[in-house]
Amino acid sequence: MSFAIPGLDNANEFYSQHYLDDILERDLKPLFDKWKEQGNNSPLAKVRSASGTNSYFRARDRFLAEKKRSERQALFIDLVQPLLEAIGYGLSPQDLPLVEGELPVLAVYRDARQQPLLVIAAAVADPADDEAGPLQLCPSQPGKHGSEDWEEIISRRLFADDHPPRWVLLVHHDEWLLIERSKWSRKALLRFNLPELFGPRDDRALRAFAALAGAASVLPAEGGAALLDTLDDSSHKHAFEVSTDLKYALRECIELIGNEAIRYKREVAKEKVFDRNDTDLAEQLSRECLRYMYRLLFLLYIEARPELGYAPINAPAYLKGYSVEHLRELERTPLTTPEAQDGFYFHDSLKQLFDLIWQGYPRRDAHAGQIDLQADAVLETGFAIAPLQGHLFDPAQTKLLGSVRLRNRVLQRVIELMSLSRSGKGNRRGRISYATLGINQLGAVYEALLSFRGFFAEEELYEVRPDPKGKKAASADGDEDADDIDDAGLDAPSAADKKKDAVLDPLDAAYFVPASQIHLYTDAERLFGGEPRRYPKGTFIYRLAGRAREKSASYYTPEVLTQCLVEHALKEILPGKSADEILQLTVCEPAMGSAAFLNEAVNQLAEAYLQAKQKELRQSIPHEQYAEEKQRVKMYIADSNVFGVDLNPVAVELAEVSLWLNAIFKGSHVPWFGLQLYSGNSLVGARRDVFSTAQLSPGKGDGGQPERDWRCAVPRALKLVDTPASTDIFHFLLPAEGMGMVCDKVVKALEPKAVDDFKLWRKTFCAPLSRDEVTRVQTLAAAVEQLWQQHAAELARVRAGTSDQLHVWPDPAANHAPTSTAQKDAIFQREMLSEAQKKRQPLPPPEAGNGFLVRAMVLAAGPGCRAAQPRALVVCARDSAAGQCQPGQPTGYRSVCRNPATARAGLHPGARPPRPRRPGRADGGAAAAASGQHGGTTTAFHALGAGVCRPVQGARRF
Repeated sequence: MSFAIPGLDNANEFYSQHYLDDILERDLKPLFDKWKEQGNNSPLAKVRSASGTNSYFRARDRFLAEKKRSERQALFIDLVQPLLEAIGYGLSPQDLPLVEGELPVLAVYRDARQQPLLVIAAAVADPADDEAGPLQLCPSQPGKHGSEDWEEIISRRLFADDHPPRWVLLVHHDEWLLIERSKWSRKALLRFNLPELFGPRDDRALRAFAALAGAASVLPAEGGAALLDTLDDSSHKHAFEVSTDLKYALRECIELIGNEAIRYKREVAKEKVFDRNDTDLAEQLSRECLRYMYRLLFLLYIEARPELGYAPINAPAYLKGYSVEHLRELERTPLTTPEAQDGFYFHDSLKQLFDLIWQGYPRRDAHAGQIDLQADAVLETGFAIAPLQGHLFDPAQTKLLGSVRLRNRVLQRVIELMSLSRSGKGNRRGRISYATLGINQLGAVYEALLSFRGFFAEEELYEVRPDPKGKKAASADGDEDADDIDDAGLDAPSAADKKKDAVLDPLDAAYFVPASQIHLYTDAERLFGGEPRRYPKGTFIYRLAGRAREKSASYYTPEVLTQCLVEHALKEILPGKSADEILQLTVCEPAMGSAAFLNEAVNQLAEAYLQAKQKELRQSIPHEQYAEEKQRVKMYIADSNVFGVDLNPVAVELAEVSLWLNAIFKGSHVPWFGLQLYSGNSLVGARRDVFSTAQLSPGKGDGGQPERDWRCAVPRALKLVDTPASTDIFHFLLPAEGMGMVCDKVVKALEPKAVDDFKLWRKTFCAPLSRDEVTRVQTLAAAVEQLWQQHAAELARVRAGTSDQLHVWPDPAANHAPTSTAQKDAIFQREMLSEAQKKRQPLPPPEAGNGFLVRAMVLAAGPGCRAAQPRALVVCARDSAAGQCQPGQPTGYRSVCRNPATARAGLHPGARPPRPRRPGRADGGAAAAASGQHGGTTTAFHALGAGVCRPVQGARRF
């Protein structure tokens, strides 16, 4: 039974709307059963009596008919007192003492410490203000207009008091508002429209009013919790359960779409290449299926929130002809004919919708700047859509899926899975409301699949599992133990055992074996509910493989933890900062996943800014505008101040969508994260930390003394705006004990002699530096700093060219994006990746010798530069063959000298360097150490030819 009731407004998500619509009725059932037992003494019976035509409506008519302000106060008491008493409250008019004077109220309920818990206040309208809402009225006596309305009083005086109440019940002749202090910052409240609730004389509406506004629900029972607290906890729990359902749905959807795409390629396009186990194809298909589902999620979310102004869901032409919502209405429609099953209505509808979102309606140039949605005229169709030209809807991101057509039978199932919750444990399938699923819950849905991998069955496969009863697999010879298992009755389980054994969690690690080996497994290991799970050759499978989740550490952080950690982190930073200073704070998440921490930081920083700004200006944002103004601030922070890194490139795409959804507001602004979110390894260790040259040449007896030996010292942090001294050496230019470590037992067993030789080499690798080597590394450090500052200037220039003009409260100006996402991408690729630069010939091959290369990733930032950007640098740090390498020259510069010895150094001493070029690939050298990745660049330490200053094998730039 739905709890959606006319007259009950869940403003700004006081509760999850899905919870309110589908679950609250069930949670309130014990209370309703208790009222049945009470009969005429129950709150429901009393409300039924007090809300009738001869009670509430007659008193309301008398109040509105009275034009004398002096008489309205008494008539107002006659109006609200019977209703208050019906739901368990008594009137006790008094002046509540506050820090800023006294406030006249109707009643005050206190907690065990005698502090205010609930305040009942009267919003009495003057004859000229009958149409005004309760928050816009003043708490003064009739005929005397105060300077502050109830919204300002609640925000600045009542909830800001030294002993603020938790609850406020603001009563009015038409609307009653239930406000909780912890939710008021986002202006969330329960609004009861009395004429709409009482007019139809519907017991469900009366029960809702009595249950949610009554004293038995708001005030805690002796020694227990208030009912509304229990409902609040249940609301959060239900949001988690729905997000769990969507995890299963999303995984199945990806498999459905992937297999349907391959079917089309095989049967319609007749492309035989899809019959083989193509890992690159499987990876591409997995990525594109995820993007396809990202798009569906985005549209489901914005259509469920018409107040965001993105999707014109209120326009009948859009709703009935283009929206995902109209497809959801067909989710359970039987497809009874082959034409209906194999048609493409769902596919064509979604394709047209994706094109509308990408190109806008009417269609615009893909390279035009972003346009404010409100500037579009409503055409004859009744709606207009501004283009949302972010990466998500770019057709180039789904080339494979763009070349196929998906049948109705598949996409109807996809829509159904994303629309309805799972059934089970006696629960019916409920319709999922995306309007109230938080960004954290949606992020958890997709982050659960970050460790999943798509692959094709190279041959016929069967799924197996560990014996649910702990039985060991039969031996490969099929010995007598297997017969014993059969004799024990394992192959003839009971109905209950079958049902239990049939349970398979598709989100758990999956194990598959070829059909040729399935006989090696017992029935307990290969049967699920008595049936095997077979995957024909060529099937696309999307599952969690082995220990992939443990290896990638892809675990979602619960919302309660992100809220707590961010809150306590900001408590150390925010005190003493002005609103404008809060707006300039930057946040970096080194392992961002779906951006759960970044989104929480955006939320709390936006809230902190608005609260601080209102106090500074002594102004209050109107209740109906607060949510929109907060979204504007969130967009500013997300688009300018948040940065993140993750090893998984899919996580970067997820983070972009998550941050975008979290910051959506009216208009068509699309944030661009090209300089903010990267795929790479944030633990690579190339920091702006330095050692002194005095620590580089420890003598006998100096070992182990940090002031003399850098190998046991901690480098000194150098601020981004500080210039290093001539004696400062960046830590990543020096050998370290942890470099090139080979401690894997498997490697030692395979190549024992190579490992022993490598250990001998490492002894010289970490030896103290000679005087010449110290001079050389000083030159290298100067070259690094020069490149660092150059890159900072380049980054600042690109940042300026790709930044949008964003405005926040109290500035009412509309946001403006001078460049589109495509133009920003082009600037980034041209300026930062040098992708438009003319390719050059590779450097000469290395010569034999003894030395080492350091390819350092430098995070560069300078004044006026908001972000840090990885830059590849390959330098020669140590060389025993003098004259073969001009020290300190980065191979990003191509030599114009014809001398091959100096040309290998990367730059002739007298040559003027051109713009940095994109490093190529080295064609020789044996890697002597492990490597990591940060932002698409490989950091490695190699034992190569003497004096070879050139890019490392396999290295690639951003």
